[in-house]
Amino acid sequence: MGRPGFFFDFYFGTLLTTYFSALLVARQQFLFPLLVPAITNFLILICCGWLLFIRHNAGSANVIIRFYFISFIVNGCVLAIIYYSKFFTSLNFKWPASQTVKKLFRYSSVAFIANIVSFFAYRIDYWILNSFKPYTITDNALGNYIQVGKLVQIFLFAPTIVATVVFPSTASGTGLNFTNSLKKRLVGY
Repeated sequence: MGRPGFFFDFYFGTLLTTYFSALLVARQQFLFPLLVPAITNFLILICCGWLLFIRHNAGSANVIIRFYFISFIVNGCVLAIIYYSKFFTSLNFKWPASQTVKKLFRYSSVAFIANIVSFFAYRIDYWILNSFKPYTITDNALGNYIQVGKLVQIFLFAPTIVATVVFPSTASGTGLNFTNSLKKRLVGY
């Protein structure tokens, strides 16, 4: 399997994983979208350790890369199986209404623009500093700056995990006292 296979595995695996993770979260199933990728990543880590430290094979890197990219498809397929086994519904296909399509494109456009803006907000400073590299900034200084930027992004990890639970629960409106109970838990009283 060459690079086009890796692209297919990554792209369609990520689409499947995202789609079925969203469906499971919408059904208040928060464990599976996090547990399935964690298990596959743990299995890849075990495989990497076995291939690199026990077998000492020259082709181990190729096998590890294949396992890594195949894991995206595996995650998506396992989440699809879990979703359909828990919430099987009939397969009645119906075209969405034009109002729904307009709302979808409006939301998608805003999300796309926000992603572009955040990409530039996080990356444009690297490009600016890199353009001054030969004159005033050394490779080491730029590397240190990038590492600090990555450290800052680590602090966004915990709020992102909390948001995967808070946003669907708030948007669904199923728990009327969810906001109050969350505030009490976060504040500690």
